[in-house]
This record gives sequence, structure tokens and C-alpha cells, in this order.
Amino acid sequence: MKRMSRLGLPLVLAMALGMAGAAQSRQAPCARPQSQAAAASRIAGEWTADDRSVVPATKPPLPPGATDAGLASAGMHLDRMLLLLQPSPAQTSALDAFLAAQQAPGSCAWHRWMSPAAFADAYANSAADVNAMVAWLQQAGFSVAPLPSGRGWIEFSGTVAQVESAFKTPVRSSTTAAGARPVIAGDISVPSALRPLIQGLVSLDGVVAAPAMTAMLPVSIAPSDLAAETSAANAAALTPALAAQLLHLDPLHAAGTLGSGETIAIAARSNVQARDVEAFRAAFGLPANPVAVMLAGDDPGMTADRAEAEFAASWAGAAAPVAKIVVAPSATTAATDGVDLSLASLIDGGTAHTIVAGFSACEAAMSASHRAFYAALYRQAAAEGITVIAAAGDSGASACHAAGSTSPVTTGYAVNALASTPWNTAAGVAKNASSNPADLAAWSPATPAEAAYAGGGGVSRAYAVPDWQGAPDRSGRVLPDVSLPTASDSAFSRGLAFCFSEGSATGGCTLMRSGGSSAAAALFGGISALLAQRYGPQGNLAPQLYGLRSQPGVFQDIAEGNTQLACDTGTPGCDATGRIGYQAGDGFDLATGLGMPNAEQMVNVWARPAVGTGGTQVLLTIAPTVANATYNPSAQITYTATVNPAPSGPTPTGSIQFNDTALTTALGTVPLNSSGVAVLNLTGGLATGGNNITAVYSGDPTYASNSSAPVTVTIQKSTNGLTVAPSSTTVGPGGTLTVTVSISVGIPAAGTVAPSGRVTLNLDGVANATAPWVTTAGVTTATFTLTAPTVNGPHNLQAVWSGDANYAASTSPPVSITVGKVATVTTLTATPPTLTPGTTETLTATLAPANAVTGATFTITGSVAFYDGTALLGTAVIATNSASLSNVTLAAGSSHVLTAVYSGDANYAASTSNPVALTAALLADTVTLTVNPSSAAPGQVVTLTATVTPTIAPAATAEQNPTGNVIFYDGTKVLGTVALSASLSNTSTAMLQNATLPAGQNVLTAFYVGDLFYAPGTSNAITINVLDFSIAPSGTNSPTNLNIVKGTAGSASFVVTGLGGFNGQISVVCAVPTQDDMTCTPSPQQVVPTGTVTFTVQTFLTGGPSTAARREAPFWPRAAGGTALAGLFFLILPFGGRTRLLRESARRVLMLALLLGGITGLTTGCQSVSGGVPSSSSGTPLGVATLTITGASYVDNTVVSHSVFLTVNVLAPGTSGSEPTHGGVQ
Repeated sequence: MKRMSRLGLPLVLAMALGMAGAAQSRQAPCARPQSQAAAASRIAGEWTADDRSVVPATKPPLPPGATDAGLASAGMHLDRMLLLLQPSPAQTSALDAFLAAQQAPGSCAWHRWMSPAAFADAYANSAADVNAMVAWLQQAGFSVAPLPSGRGWIEFSGTVAQVESAFKTPVRSSTTAAGARPVIAGDISVPSALRPLIQGLVSLDGVVAAPAMTAMLPVSIAPSDLAAETSAANAAALTPALAAQLLHLDPLHAAGTLGSGETIAIAARSNVQARDVEAFRAAFGLPANPVAVMLAGDDPGMTADRAEAEFAASWAGAAAPVAKIVVAPSATTAATDGVDLSLASLIDGGTAHTIVAGFSACEAAMSASHRAFYAALYRQAAAEGITVIAAAGDSGASACHAAGSTSPVTTGYAVNALASTPWNTAAGVAKNASSNPADLAAWSPATPAEAAYAGGGGVSRAYAVPDWQGAPDRSGRVLPDVSLPTASDSAFSRGLAFCFSEGSATGGCTLMRSGGSSAAAALFGGISALLAQRYGPQGNLAPQLYGLRSQPGVFQDIAEGNTQLACDTGTPGCDATGRIGYQAGDGFDLATGLGMPNAEQMVNVWARPAVGTGGTQVLLTIAPTVANATYNPSAQITYTATVNPAPSGPTPTGSIQFNDTALTTALGTVPLNSSGVAVLNLTGGLATGGNNITAVYSGDPTYASNSSAPVTVTIQKSTNGLTVAPSSTTVGPGGTLTVTVSISVGIPAAGTVAPSGRVTLNLDGVANATAPWVTTAGVTTATFTLTAPTVNGPHNLQAVWSGDANYAASTSPPVSITVGKVATVTTLTATPPTLTPGTTETLTATLAPANAVTGATFTITGSVAFYDGTALLGTAVIATNSASLSNVTLAAGSSHVLTAVYSGDANYAASTSNPVALTAALLADTVTLTVNPSSAAPGQVVTLTATVTPTIAPAATAEQNPTGNVIFYDGTKVLGTVALSASLSNTSTAMLQNATLPAGQNVLTAFYVGDLFYAPGTSNAITINVLDFSIAPSGTNSPTNLNIVKGTAGSASFVVTGLGGFNGQISVVCAVPTQDDMTCTPSPQQVVPTGTVTFTVQTFLTGGPSTAARREAPFWPRAAGGTALAGLFFLILPFGGRTRLLRESARRVLMLALLLGGITGLTTGCQSVSGGVPSSSSGTPLGVATLTITGASYVDNTVVSHSVFLTVNVLAPGTSGSEPTHGGVQ
């Protein structure tokens, strides 16, 4: 492969340094920069959210291997989404120029680091514009988090439906390696006025970064045995000591370059078991230095990414043993990767000078907005002087391929988006090529059977090659920048050891090993902290790294091996042999970058700018300001150094080293801010007595180094006062009381460490007991349980403390207590608190001193008598300050007032409790009604059964079966009252038989009236239909009687109506008086309700029907009466009905026949004559005749019949049929 050009930035830098040195004496000093004006608003005039514009290129690609799972649920909550903002093109150009100047020695901006707020003012959208975007999001229903100081993005939360409405794009569910993720399905749309300010959504592209570490493997030897190993060739895994040998860290550590005053922050998605990191440091000889956790949002807890966080935290501290290690975990939400949220929090918060990102995500699979987010973050970090070290990835040249997969690569070439920007340093991986640890090669699987891990690297498709890389033959930014020996394979590379406990294991080190670029980034992050300690914050290291490549001994070139993985032939990038990746070679290559750094050489030759000759004044102040500058040994003291030009000039840059002249190491090194001020906060660390503190200015291209006048800080133990507070000033002989001793701090004020050690409590001048100081919510106390003397009278208590490292010894004033009987308070409770019939009560009396102090302990003895009014219920002996009387039976029919009377003992006085009133409560029950049959014929007997059941089984002492009466209702009409009878399983029943239910629909209920034990209750309602029918005159009939002129005929109609839902067939007959010589014929003779029957009545001038009609006799002779009618009724039944009657109900047929016969028989002898003289001639008599109309049917296997009467006026021939008559239709 082609070697990277060794021209470019190194030569330019060397020439610049030479020219700067030659011209130092003649160049004009840098002008003091003007204060940056706030960015102007880019939102022009009034605007509306309805005027929309599409933000192009914001639709994310479908991640490799992902499948579309349809539309996401509209109600799905999307937490902590990020909207990336876009500065103006002029701001972007100005920022790039400023970042270059920050890294150019001799520039006025060299190492002039910015605060996040200053960065926002210079290179971000105006606060007014950003607030306008916030308001738009809030109007769309989103909740918006507080804005970041750098104003580079907006964090907001909402639902899928709100995203679709606000950004006018559907949200779909995509199934990826990270699980189901919501993904926007198109370019977003925003209000046109806001469009120039918005880059796009960082969230909702479905991409979640993977930890850049190999699968963990157990280490079979003890940590102590591994720690004792001095040869990397023989070790089961690399240890901090062995890694220090390979990276040449030992000389730096020996010289005191240990990361003092520096912080390394680890971007993480899981919280950590801090004891694992502590165990690692203890096992491998690193100084105790607890890892700190700084949550970047809600605590994600212990997730699957915990191993990566602990791995990185352990090995960052291995390179910089005394640097503070901070893990910043953030939970991944449905919308946003937790790594992104963690990085944003760290960079915008200015937490550390070095940040480590040990994760990998495919650059080609991300949305353009997501990629731009890392560029914006890392630009801001560089401007603030923050160094970002990112893992190059463990998927070789194919970052879209899952690291460690056993399947061949199909996704082509790609790099890790978290490492591919020009504003970070990408750390890659090298492996051992042989048993010689110094023999390194590019990392790829040792055998085809191994999991597919390989060193990440390649060419970015998102960023142009930066000038400082000096690679004009490349199309984009290339990586890795460096490689470290952190590989793990089945040959000579065994990975790095670390401690990782499972579950809730406590103590010790469970030894594991792993490898990958996460560990490489952590180790190089430690080296970055060494540089920052030596030279102050460095910002983006990459430009200076490439400037050092011509320096001998800074990098060990790695020219062997490759990063190739197996691939499917024919897929993008796969060569003819089925391999994809890069070959290592001389100089820079895409497999190992510049090579492995020699930390000692790198730190020692790290370029520093020429120091100028300008004069300065360095002022050192301390805070808080206290009398005589005297502080508690654990006090937090703020040291502020201000460097002013003397007599005038631009604001100095560089750093301040704070020194204690009594110490051989610095207190810390802090870069000057844009105002020429450096601030160091320290807690403790100074010796007791006077300490002379100085601030040493490093100098910059304009100004020479300088030092402040010393400031004396006196460290002295704080005076204090003790206070003794007994739980009671009166106690019985031999009784117990709680004594609390508290401490108040005098001069100097308390530090950050609370008093420690043990306090002695003296009783009457003699040591009685000791107790430890305990601090809760800032209050420090010691608590004693004291047994009082047996001698009555006053006694003295006094506390004595010998002091500790931060507080002086002290003795409290004496406090008097009196031994004698103590007043008591008796509190009575009854369980259950409501008197339930048949349930016994438990009465409990609780005893306490009348003036008991919360938390105090005491022991009261004796007995308690329990009363119901004046009646003694029983007594009970006190145990643990209470007495109980169980199985107390109280009458359920009345109320009770209970009291408890304590008898007193040798130490405590008698007392009577508060009265407790108990009122009886009736037992709940349910009433269930059943009815048989479910429908009935008129007059049929219906059986109503009510069952009363207790809701819960009654106690053995309670009434087992409800008693009392049940009232049965038809609607509001009382049908009857029946007493309950005991039945099975604690139930009782009442039964009522009723044969008088009216025809139609009847709603039946039962009401239980209750008794002394059981509550009243109403049953369920049951509706029963009584099937019947009725016969009534039709409304078309004459309102008067039917008038017929003798010898003619007349008719009347009757309506047959079903009742209670009856719709059976009804037979209808009409009977005339036997002597009347008339006929009455129904039509039809059978009817189904509702129906109308017309009756035709024929009268005769002479003779009977046979002569008048000159026809045969009617169907049944009048002389045959009801028997003939019954026969006809039987014959006109449907055939099936006749068969059933013959087969099943012969007796009922006979009854029907007799019934109909009886009906007609009753009418045949009836005659009513009114108005006129009976004719002596033959034919129909004149006057009034009453005809009987009868309907009969089977209703529920019961014969039911109903009759009505038709009154006929027979008029003499020649009389008008409309003449007045007497009577009417009945």
C-alpha cells in the first residue's frame, strides 16, 4: 500500500515554529479579542407553523439486516429525542478556523479554550431563535428538557403521534440487531421560518451503537498470581503492569506523571459495580481511587453494557492511576441511543479534559443528522479543550457488520461513525504476532473458526481528509490514528484482565478477560490525561499526533498482518478470495494507523509553543474567605488565579499550576479561561499548620511564565461542642432510656468530612458506654441505651470525645436525670375496629412513658385490666411494652365502651387508656330468587324460592343460618311473606306458591328483612310471563246492541289478543239460546293472536234453521250442545296436536270437551226478552237474546277458555234496524 505522505502539516508546523521563533522579537503582540456579540436572530419577522418546508436528506437509510415491521403505535412514548440545530454557514466557517488556530502554536487562539456558554454565543444559534424552536415543540405537545449550555441541540419527549404531526412523516417500527426501534419513514418537515436553523433529528434512525469489546472469557488463575506475572508472554491476560511495560508508561509514572488533577470520563449505557473497579485496582497494585458515577439522565441500572463501562473505567485508570475516573451512564430510550445522551451531557457539562467513547456504529447506516451530531459534539469538545478518544471498532473494515459474528460480511466497507470525525482521535487494535510481546501485527482472526473480530479502520464517506493527516491520495478522513495491543484471539493475544462480579456478589475480584478497541480507547484516554497533567488541556490530539510521526521513537510501526474478514463473494468490497479488509504496511496504514504509541516519548516530546517575553501579574485568591485563612483539614477550598498583562496586552492563554511549597507534586493544573482566569477546587490534601500556596503561570506565545505571591493557608482542627439529650429526664430505678449526643462545630467551620470515632458517655463521672458518631442528612449524633441506676434521686450524664483528624477533643456540660416512677400513657386498640356479630375481639394496650422521645427505648412491666364499661373482661401481662386480651366475645346487639387500666410497676406509674367505642355491624349476605316454572298459564301454581347466603362464612360463634322473613313481590304488589328455614352451607330458604299471577309480564323479587346478625337485602329480579288471551268487541262494532230484523242476519266482530307473549291457536265457538231458533257462525273458527273473528247471527221468520235456510242441519245440532262443540274443537286441532293429546293427554282432551260442553250447555237454556211481545208464531222470537262467545286453547299444557256475551235485539219485520233498542254487546 502507499505510505502516507510525510509532508504537509509536520513540515508546515516546523516551519511555522521556526519562523515564529525568529520573528518573536519583532511580531506585534496579539490584540486583545473583542467580546463576542450575541448571535443575531435568523428568524425573520412574523411566522406561522403552517408554512412548512422539508429538511432534505433527513430520511434515514434502513440499517443493514433490519426489517420493516409496520407502523409504530401512535401512543408509543418517545423519550429524550434530540433535534440537532444548525448554525449559520458563516459561524461554521469561523468555528473551523478557530479550531485550527487553537492547535497552531504562535496563534493568538492557541489553546484558548472556551466555556460551553461562550461557545454558544460565538458559534450557535441565538438564544431567542432557539427559544422560538422550543416554543414550537411545546405547542406541538412535546415536553422539552432544559437547553444545553452550548445550544447545539434540543432534547424533547413525546409520542409517535406527536412526532408524525409535528414533523409530517410517518414513524414505522424497524426490527434491528438492537431490537424493535421506531424509525421515521421520510424527510422531516418543519415551519419554513425555522428551516435554516434545523439540521435534523438525531433520534429515530434505528441505529444503536455496539460495545467495542470482545466476548468476556474467564481467567482460570487467581488475581494475585496474575498480578505477580512479569512477562506478557506468559501471562493469562495483560495486567496494568504488563501494559505499562509495552506502552512505556513506567518512566512517566515514576516521574510523577500519573494523571494528577485530571478527570477521564467514560461514556456509558449502564451503571457500574464500583467494587469491581476497586477490586481491579487493589488486585493489580493501582492506588485506591474510587470510580465516580455521574448520571446523564435517569439511572439505567445494571444493563448488558455494564461490562464495557467497567472494562473502560478499569483500564483508563491503569494508564493514569491517580486521575479521577467518572462513568456517565445514560439509558437508551425508544428513540435515542444512550451513548449519544451520555456524550452530550459530558461535553456540554465540561466534566473532564478527556472523554472515552468505547462504542461502534456504522457510519453508512446512520442518518445524515445522526452523523452530524457527532461532528457538532466533537467540534464543541475541541473548542472547550476536551480530548475525545473513540474506539475505531472491532469489525475490521466493515463497521456495518456485527463484531464477533460467525457469518460472512455482506455489507461492504464502512467505518465507525463515533470515531470518523476530524475532531476526535480514533484508537485501533493491534495483536501479538508471536510469543514476543513486542512483535505486533494488525488484528484479525487467528483461525477461520474464530469469531469475526478485527481492527476497525478505513476511509470516512462523511468527512473530507483533514490537512493535518497529510493524505492527499485519500478521499476522506482515515482511521485509526493509533493502535494499542488490546486484541484477543486464540493465539498469542489473550486480551486484558478486569474484575467483573455477577449478580450481587460482594468483595474480591472475579477475574475475566476481554479485548477490543474500547480498551484501546480507555488506555489512550489515560495517556491523554498524562499529557493534560503535563501540559494542560489539549483539545483534539489528532493534529499534534500526526505532527509527531516524524519524531523518532514516538510510534512503533506495525507492518505485519491485516484486518481482513471472510465475506460473500459478489457482495460490495469482497475480493475474489472471499476476503474484505486492509493490509498493514510500512508507515501509516488503514489497519493500524500511525502504529503503537510510546507513551514516554510522546509525552516528553509533545510540542509546546514558544514562550513569549511579555510581562504578566499573577494574582492568587482563595475562597471561602475566613478569619486568618484557617480551615478545617477536610474543607473544600477554591483557588483562583488571575493572569493580567503587565502593563497591557491581549488576554493571556496557557495554564496555571497550583503548588504547595511543602509538597513535591502540584495540587493541580488548570487551563486559563477566556478571561485569563483558572479555578481549582480542592478538598483536603493540605498538612496541618501553615501551607504556602503559589500559582505558576505556564506562559504562552506572547507572555513569559510567572508566579504569584504565596498565600498562606492554615489547616487546623475545628473546635466543637457536645450536647447530651436523654429521652426522658425521669426514669424508673433500673429502667432504660435513650441518650443522644450531638456535636456542633466551632472554629474553623466544619469541613466536608463529618466527625468520626466513638463518644464516651459518663454516668455520675464514670464511663458508662461508648457509641460511634453517625451522620444523617448533615447531622452527626451518637446514640446510647442507658440502664438507669437503682438509687432514686438525681444523676449526672456527660459526654467525652477525644476528637479525630479534623476535629478537636471536647467534653459536654453535665445533664441531670432523676430516677423515680415515670408517668405513662396507655393506648387501647380493638381488632377488628368494628364489632362483627359472631367474631371475637382482640384488645391490645400499648404502654409508653408520658414524655417519651422519638426513637427512645424503654421496658414497662406489670399487667393491664380490660373493661367493658365497668365490667371486667380480663387481664393480661405486659410483654415488650404491650398487653393483649384475645377471644373477647361482646354482645352484637348493643354498643360497648372499652378501657384498659395499667397497674404500674416499680419504675412506671399506673394509667388508664382512652375509651374505645365499638358498634355492632351486621353481616353481609346475598338474596337469590328462583322461580319455577319460568312461564305459566293463568291460575297455574308458580313456586318462588328465595335463598339467603352469608357473603362470607360466619364464625363458629355467630349465627350459622340467617333467620327472619322474606317478602315476595310482583312489582310493588306483595304476594306473601314467608319465614326462612335453615338449609345447607349456612344458607336459609323461603318458598311461596302462588296461583294468582295475572296474565302478562310479572317482575318478581324477594326482600329479606334481616335479623340481629344479618343485614337486609333484595334479591335479583325475575320476569315471568303468564300466557293467556282475551276476547273483546272490535272497535268497528255498533256502540249499542246488535239489532236484527226477524228473518234477516247481522254480524259483530271480536278481537282475540295474546297475553304474556302467548301466540298459540285458539278455537272459537258461539252458542245461542236453544229455543231462539237462530244461528251464530264464527269466521274464522280458529285464530292465532292477535286476530279478529266475525260472528254472523241469522234469524228466521218461521221454523228453525233447517226450514229458514232450506239447507241441512248445521255442523253441530243445537240439541247436541257443548258435546258437539268439544268434538269440533278436538277435530280442528292441528294433526300433531291431536296426536300428542291422544298419546300424552287423553285425560286433558276429555276435560276440554267437558269444559266446552259445559260452556255451551250453560247458554242453551238462557233467554232474555225485552221490548215487544213474544210471537206465538214459529221462527226466531222477538226481543233480546244473549249469545255466548267462547275461545279455548292449550296454554302450557293447560286448557284455558274465556267467554264474552253478544246481546242481539230481534226486531219485528218492517221495523227499522236502527230503532232504539235495549242492552248492548257484553
